[in-house]
Amino acid sequence: MRLSQSLFKTRREAPADAETRGTQLLIRAGYLHKVGSGLYASLPLLTRTLHKLEALIREELDPVAQEVSLPALQPAALWRQSGRWEAYRAEGLMFAVQDRAGRELALAPTHEEVAAALAREVVGSYRDLPLSVYQIGRKFRDELRPRAGLLRTREFTMKDGYSFHADEADLRRHFGEVSDAYARLLTRLGAPWQVVEADSGSIGGAGSREFMILSDVGEDELLRTPDGRSAANAEQAVSRAAEVGASPFAAYARVHTPSTSSVEAVAAALGCGAGHVVKMLLYTARVGSPESGQVWPVLVCLRGDHSVNSVKLRNAVAARVDGPLLTLEAAVPGDWAADPLPLGFVGPDLPDTVVARRAGVRPEVLRLCDTAAAGARGFVAGANEVGWHVVGADWDVTHTRPEVAELRQARAGEASVQDASQRLESARGIEVGHVFQLGTRYTAALGATFTAADGREQALHMGCYGIGVTRLAQALAEVWADDRGLVWPAVLAPYTVMLTVVDPGDPAQREAAEGLYAALRAAGLDPLLDDRDVRPGVKFADADLVGLPWRVTVGRHAAQGEAELTARRSGETWRVPLAGVVDALRARLAAPD
Repeated sequence: MRLSQSLFKTRREAPADAETRGTQLLIRAGYLHKVGSGLYASLPLLTRTLHKLEALIREELDPVAQEVSLPALQPAALWRQSGRWEAYRAEGLMFAVQDRAGRELALAPTHEEVAAALAREVVGSYRDLPLSVYQIGRKFRDELRPRAGLLRTREFTMKDGYSFHADEADLRRHFGEVSDAYARLLTRLGAPWQVVEADSGSIGGAGSREFMILSDVGEDELLRTPDGRSAANAEQAVSRAAEVGASPFAAYARVHTPSTSSVEAVAAALGCGAGHVVKMLLYTARVGSPESGQVWPVLVCLRGDHSVNSVKLRNAVAARVDGPLLTLEAAVPGDWAADPLPLGFVGPDLPDTVVARRAGVRPEVLRLCDTAAAGARGFVAGANEVGWHVVGADWDVTHTRPEVAELRQARAGEASVQDASQRLESARGIEVGHVFQLGTRYTAALGATFTAADGREQALHMGCYGIGVTRLAQALAEVWADDRGLVWPAVLAPYTVMLTVVDPGDPAQREAAEGLYAALRAAGLDPLLDDRDVRPGVKFADADLVGLPWRVTVGRHAAQGEAELTARRSGETWRVPLAGVVDALRARLAAPD
């Protein structure tokens, strides 16, 4: 392609609202154009990059799955069957529309329901299994705060796949196959990556893994051991809680503690550590539907030196309420208490009588205790009266132990649960892939069954596998860049070679460049010819900004039958005979990157 005939325009300055280096460079180098909040147009350079990325994905996925194309516009009835319509609407994630007949439809944020409905129709017996399909297409999510270019948008390209199996064992086998395919893909791309154990979120399921590109701009924190044997998203990570030593309180007593509504204040007043305090956190869970839901009061017991993990807490509450969990928020006065609560002095034995006896409010408090807090002995807790605490408390002696769940946030520096000698390290990553073992959550709800070998009708076991294609492209732009611009590897660059003519008006340079352009195209080396009538400095700056792996410069040495070959990544330059440029490039492309 010739730049003089291309849709191509670079910018010297970064847009003011481009938050990350990758976003800035993609816009400055003419790959990306912002249309609106969370909405972007892919220009020719990025479109070619995305096509290469999609081709790599197909190469890895085609041996284990079949490609299909599912509709982006989906009936609300399918989502109601799975129970996700109200939850997604409450979270504000879904674009919902009505057709002219008043039927409700969704612009697909994901395709579990449609895939399960497809399997319901095409799978009859165990002989039809396993079945695995994938697609590459557009998705839509009504992000509250789109940010960081293609990393969080309202419309994006995604590869999503769905598999169906006769039993859990076969689902686990295929889950491993797809995970291996993702690992091969990311290895081929050459960027630093990590697979981590992850929360399944609103998709659900018993187990999931995230594939992350390691980058300081990543929204996700991951915690991993130095030996590389364990890694998890911080939302899912667990660790060994640090020991706090024996409690200084040998006997149970009620103590006056005025002006001590914080853990730090009460620990200082009583001469103990924050880890000897069991603090209470109060939440309001809204369950069911926005029109006819119920309020559940929630009380969480946590060690005073720990913080709650909101994802773990939400999962724990969702597993215990009757109906879909719409929201879970810190309680505010009037949410569910009949009288003002003694905030800062609440104890684990807060009586159910504090709950307002009014319609829509559950009459009992849902009580949960974090695993570390459940092991506390001789602890300090609120006495349910302003200005008073109890000391020397023990579970099952002075207080009934609530239901125990893993609720606290693991932190860097804490010991691994697998190996106490390994201390967790923190890193940041950009989630680019996520795979799930969904089990029968969707298939049972949508009636997707099959006839087993013994003649019984059973629900299909389902897996789900996603890669954010546009998200992955920008994640790679975040790590493949320097202070001059993008630095693409050959496997993903929109073109392999930037062929720069220093002076198109010089007959020798023009003739040499045209000959090289034809030879490079014939050799399949995918050149981009910069034949624009602009200053050489502009051409060299643009070549660095665009970031193609190689630049061939046809300049003053053309009259002597030579060109310059420059590697974008290392900056090394060689003088090469014009007749040897193709062979020189082939040799360097064949060498390890």
